[in-house]
Amino acid sequence: MFSKHTLCQALQKAGLVVTDAPGTLSTWGTAIKARFDLDNLHLMQREADAGAVQIQSALQQMGRQVSSLHMQVAKVANLVEAVASLAPAKAAAAAPQPQDTPSASLGCLLPSTDAAPAAFTGKRAADIYREYMSEGEVVPNFKKKRERSKAKVVYEWFNAMATPAEKAQLKPVSGASAEPDEGARRKLVARLHELVRQRLVAAYPEGSKLRDLPKKQYHLPASGIDSNIQTLSGLKPPRRVDTAHFQVWRAEFEAREAESIVEPAPKRAKRSGKR
Repeated sequence: MFSKHTLCQALQKAGLVVTDAPGTLSTWGTAIKARFDLDNLHLMQREADAGAVQIQSALQQMGRQVSSLHMQVAKVANLVEAVASLAPAKAAAAAPQPQDTPSASLGCLLPSTDAAPAAFTGKRAADIYREYMSEGEVVPNFKKKRERSKAKVVYEWFNAMATPAEKAQLKPVSGASAEPDEGARRKLVARLHELVRQRLVAAYPEGSKLRDLPKKQYHLPASGIDSNIQTLSGLKPPRRVDTAHFQVWRAEFEAREAESIVEPAPKRAKRSGKR
């Protein structure tokens, strides 16, 4: 058994000064509790941090949801981009396939398959050209393939003979406040028809026996230009007309036309007899 004196000496050597027994025990108790609290802080803190843990959990869940939404938005964006890239191809597949490739100089569109059939037989070349231009250079839905081919010859010849300003006058004007002058349009088309008729006459060899074509009052039927082209190509040697030179030919023709209009003034008759 250790005596009280021996126990006090041992405690003093350990750095614990024993002067007052109750005070010393209280100090030891405080130190032990502090040590216990420190060692078990991770266990005791759970209840106090319950609210913080819940907030952290909610934030983590929200982050996962936001990440999931980003992935869904990315998928939708990719899907929209894929659909947009397929739209032109589907539109091209759904569009009517041309049976005849139009001349690049025409700038015309082929008729849609659901358009009402348009009449060709019995119509004049000037009329189908005026209708074609008034519709924005859209080829009507003629019943037969051959009719579409003949109509495009009309469009090509009249357009090649017309100036850019004349073609603009014949086309529809979007957003125009006033109605187009149909009288002026008809007069312009009639002038172009006269130039086309004169060009066909000039294409034949001099002295050719032409029935109605040389007559000024003659109106070319819708198939008239194509028929004359076929006749000219069957001559020996064949004769061909290049529409690319129509503006040069027109300038020369109108110059000759202007000269023929100017007539010399009539001479005064001499007076006979003496005063």
